[in-house]
Amino acid sequence: GGEGGGGVGGGGGVGLPGSPLVRIMVLSQAVNAFLLPAVLIFMLLLINRTDLMGKATNSRLVNFVAWGTVLLVSGLTLLLIVLGVADVPVTLQPPPG
Repeated sequence: GGEGGGGVGGGGGVGLPGSPLVRIMVLSQAVNAFLLPAVLIFMLLLINRTDLMGKATNSRLVNFVAWGTVLLVSGLTLLLIVLGVADVPVTLQPPPG
């Protein structure tokens, strides 16, 4: 069947003349920001299962840091959503002055 066609099509679209490459890069990172918290949560849930990992599960300290990272990334993603809804321009350029 048609497995893997999306990746080839997406990669081919970037190579088209006149493609907005910076916009495509920013969009891909925004999609990454939305998917990362879910991936981290499921990864942490799996890595802490002794029936899967045996004695190789995370220590309490590693879990504390990992869950803190999940909360931080989730908060930043929520901030990105709020700023987008409020139509606040997000840029690395200094404000004109």
